[in-house]
Amino acid sequence: MKELDLNLIKHFKVLYEEQSVSNAAAKAHISQSTMSHIVNRLRKYFDDPLFIRSSTGVVPTGKATLIFEKVLPAFMAFTNEVENIDAFDPVKSTKTFTIALNDFMQMYILSDLFNNLKKEAPGVTLNILPLKKAQLSELSNGNIDVIVGTLIEPVYPFIGNKYITEELTFLVREGHPVFSEDKVTPKLISSYKHLIVSKSEGCSWNSIHALRDLGYNPETGLETPVFLTVPYLLMNTDLVYTASKREAGFFIPRFPLKMVESPFKIAQPVFNIVWHERTTYDPANIWFRQILHNIAQNI
Repeated sequence: MKELDLNLIKHFKVLYEEQSVSNAAAKAHISQSTMSHIVNRLRKYFDDPLFIRSSTGVVPTGKATLIFEKVLPAFMAFTNEVENIDAFDPVKSTKTFTIALNDFMQMYILSDLFNNLKKEAPGVTLNILPLKKAQLSELSNGNIDVIVGTLIEPVYPFIGNKYITEELTFLVREGHPVFSEDKVTPKLISSYKHLIVSKSEGCSWNSIHALRDLGYNPETGLETPVFLTVPYLLMNTDLVYTASKREAGFFIPRFPLKMVESPFKIAQPVFNIVWHERTTYDPANIWFRQILHNIAQNI
């Protein structure tokens, strides 16, 4: 018999108790597709359907019930002892957490993350890496604990939670020609060239796509790889930049910039907090992800 990934049994327990793939996925903080993938692996291992679809969710088979009643108690007793050995105490920990995220997401969460760690885990160190798509492999070998990004779509064995950021607006320089117009319209916004931050995975492309959907053809005037150059480029040009309300709130007090409310709907950026499946039940990683989750919910 092949070795069984012990994490699968934990997911089995959740699904048996919930008897719903969607509810079990939500309780385990994983996507529904990931939970379905786990069920398929369990079915293959036990050579049994385990859960049959019903009008209200899923119904366990006889073999699934035997596993739950006979095997699971011994398994849970074993894992509880193991977890007690490896229990994570944030107050006493001197662990270094490594997180990869782009500068756009750093602005959103980094200061809150640092302050939370300082308060709850004063001995913990935070290591920040710039985000690169190739870093998913770094999750696999344990060099990175968590990745946060707007273009990262986790596929098993990578697991993620999805969050939506705040509404978007436009930033321009003080005295920009847009303020001489009677009314700000999509056509007017489209007539100015746009500033794009190519590597921040931020908001810039959301407004470009929205304008194109409305039938306009906005042009990219300048593309920069560095987020922090944005205010300097805006204050000396007539470029238009799509920003979150938080970005605008950060830049406006420090630079001669003004906000222009969008006259059309712009899709709000979505970002994922991603980890490797093997750390789903790791006590330290759970604690760290919960800190990130609490911050992300308030963005």
